[in-house]
Amino acid sequence: MNIAMAMRLAGDHVTAMSAAHANMVFDETFIMTGAYALGPSKIYPIDLLRGVDKLAERFEKDMIHLKEELQNSKEKPIGYYYFEFDAKKTLYDAFMKIGDDAVIIFNNTSLSMEEIIISEGADWVKVEEILVSLSRISANDPLVITEGG
Repeated sequence: MNIAMAMRLAGDHVTAMSAAHANMVFDETFIMTGAYALGPSKIYPIDLLRGVDKLAERFEKDMIHLKEELQNSKEKPIGYYYFEFDAKKTLYDAFMKIGDDAVIIFNNTSLSMEEIIISEGADWVKVEEILVSLSRISANDPLVITEGG
């Protein structure tokens, strides 16, 4: 898939997660390419509360809980996803590998993953089903970045 398709797919799945959960699951979502490169990555915003400039300014700090697992995921299959239960506030909560060097970063800027899962009226099983769907689609049709997008 191309970046436009990946952004639409991720946005649709994040919206479906919140609808299935009965609460906002992730309020910040973006695709990051160059995830395993030593240099700066390219950010494709899907939903950002803080804007790209603020996100770039705080990126290293907000990535602290996911950084090691993200580096370890380089050899994992496309579709692999990871949740960090200790991340709170603007610290990123989860990611999913959607291409050889691309991930979706998920964040809830007010709740941790644990708080999201146990929140009143939550149906986490439905959210997981949607995540698995996104994972399978990504594995079968990974994001490929070309010069034109």
